[in-house]
Amino acid sequence: NGEYTGKDISDFYVDKSQSRDLTLRLLNGEKIYNHEIQIICKDGTVKNTLVNCSPHFEKDVLSHIQCFTRDITYLKRTEKLLRFLNAAGHELSGAYETQEALDKITKLIVPDFADWFVINELRVDGLAYLLKMAHADPEKVKWAEKYRGEHPIDLNDPQPGSIGWVMRTCQPMLVSEITDEIIEKGAKDEEQRELLRHLAISSVM
Repeated sequence: NGEYTGKDISDFYVDKSQSRDLTLRLLNGEKIYNHEIQIICKDGTVKNTLVNCSPHFEKDVLSHIQCFTRDITYLKRTEKLLRFLNAAGHELSGAYETQEALDKITKLIVPDFADWFVINELRVDGLAYLLKMAHADPEKVKWAEKYRGEHPIDLNDPQPGSIGWVMRTCQPMLVSEITDEIIEKGAKDEEQRELLRHLAISSVM
């Protein structure tokens, strides 16, 4: 495989020390079973894998290593989600008021599941109120809160996918990839365009 040929195997490990540890164990004749490692793919994405390796020797000299790698990224995500749901249920059961519950759920979501988390509430007066805003970078929250205070949500916004449109129509929206084209089309002005770029949002739900 040209992706690996001529390259140091440790280049594909997120944790370089794991590569050194596995190499030493294999050189000592140990077989590796279901060892969990994170691998960096060609496109830069990281996958969780289980590795099984067997060293083969000829006259006490290592001739080659046979390895099988299984992608368990989906399983790890599911496991993480189940842990989240379990933790959320536990935390929320001990919350006695809405704000306390929101604080707890926010800490569970950011930054493990999302960098950016916002809760808006549509009240009987027909206006949208910000209940909670959090970001992995607290400085970005200050900037976003300032912008939000100066630019309330427009519930009459005709742009499909905008916050106002979603709250008015109650239609869910998932944008798996935020491109420059989407930002250019969705931003109402240069200030909002700059805010969206500064927040570095890659996807939104």
